[in-house]
Amino acid sequence: GTTASNALPAAAAAAEAPPNGRAGNQRPGSSPAPTQQELRPPAPAPQRTPAQPPAVAAAPAPRVVPPAVALVPAPAQPPASRAVPPPSVQPAPGRPAPAPNAAPAAVTPAPPAAPTTGTVRGVVRDANGRGLAGAQVAVRGTSLSAVADGSGAYEIANVPDGPVTVQAAASGYVTASADTRARAGATVAADLALRTPPTSGEPDRELAAGGWATVDRAEAATLLGGTLGAIDGLSIESISKSTAGTRQRVRVVQLTETGDRIVLSETLAGAAVRAPGPVRLTALRIVPPSEAYPLSTGTASLGNLLITARSSLAPEALQALLQRLTDASH
Repeated sequence: GTTASNALPAAAAAAEAPPNGRAGNQRPGSSPAPTQQELRPPAPAPQRTPAQPPAVAAAPAPRVVPPAVALVPAPAQPPASRAVPPPSVQPAPGRPAPAPNAAPAAVTPAPPAAPTTGTVRGVVRDANGRGLAGAQVAVRGTSLSAVADGSGAYEIANVPDGPVTVQAAASGYVTASADTRARAGATVAADLALRTPPTSGEPDRELAAGGWATVDRAEAATLLGGTLGAIDGLSIESISKSTAGTRQRVRVVQLTETGDRIVLSETLAGAAVRAPGPVRLTALRIVPPSEAYPLSTGTASLGNLLITARSSLAPEALQALLQRLTDASH
């Protein structure tokens, strides 16, 4: 009953309301009063700044269509070749096999060659101890030589290692020699003393009788094939060649310190061929004096030279001297 009673007054009110929502007191023929919405002024148009150009809509970016790529199939690859291992090297019997991938052996440089020659030096003096300037000094059996300076000093280099004989000669003096040993890479000393030659109490009657012509040492050596025999340490009184006969003969006269004369007769006993190296004594024979011949005699071979010696010395003394026979060609 309550709901129905409330509906009736609402219906009556709706019937009394004027149409179109206008108030009941509006005059007929007049314009309707504006509503609150219609009384609002219109919104002003947006102002444009002259400096600002009108906005231009950006054109859409063109669509890039990638070109079509033709797919070409890759050429077929040939099958990989199979590596062939190197042939194995079999070691010789009794030798170990080399280690695989062994590093090469280090090469050690060869050490420098050891010296094979040395130096000989010394002083040449006279009997009073004074130096002999200009004395000729040589190593016997070689071409090594030197000339003594103003004080008599000399030096010879490149002397082969081993025992050597140094010989000195000067005008007016008896040739002297000294034995020493050259040492490789070192210097050794060899002093020499020269003395004046002795004089004989008797003249050389054989030379004065004729049949011999005096020659120098070089000519005598040439006649004998390059070698001239003489006793080392004795002075040479004279050298001569035979003027009779067809066979070449050389006569060498030497004096001892006491003036005793020794006569050497030399001739070639074979071909005049000189072997390399120093000439050496190869044979010696002594014959003592006798009633038939009052002098001591001896025969010796010096290389291809045959030497006959005679002297008034005792056989033992002559033998000791002949053992010192050497080449005196220089």
